[in-house]
Amino acid sequence: MKSAYVELKKWTSVSPWPPPPPHRRIAQVAVLGAAGGIGQPLALLLNMNPLVKQLSLYDIQGTPGVAADLSHTNTGCTARSYTRPLFGST
Repeated sequence: MKSAYVELKKWTSVSPWPPPPPHRRIAQVAVLGAAGGIGQPLALLLNMNPLVKQLSLYDIQGTPGVAADLSHTNTGCTARSYTRPLFGST
């Protein structure tokens, strides 16, 4: 019984996968429709991605609330919100 315990301990103390290599944040991603029901969770998932450096949020209604929510996450990604200008305005 002791040898089985030693073998089990040996297998559980060794990590099966090496730690992942460090990633650089290189991607700049735009989310169109970021204030909608699909755009908000998508923006949150992209914000947590270790490869995304900057997240640009676009919507007709305005996205400052979504950008404010994303600014409270502890990631290295920056989120900026943009709205479209009104058509026909001079």
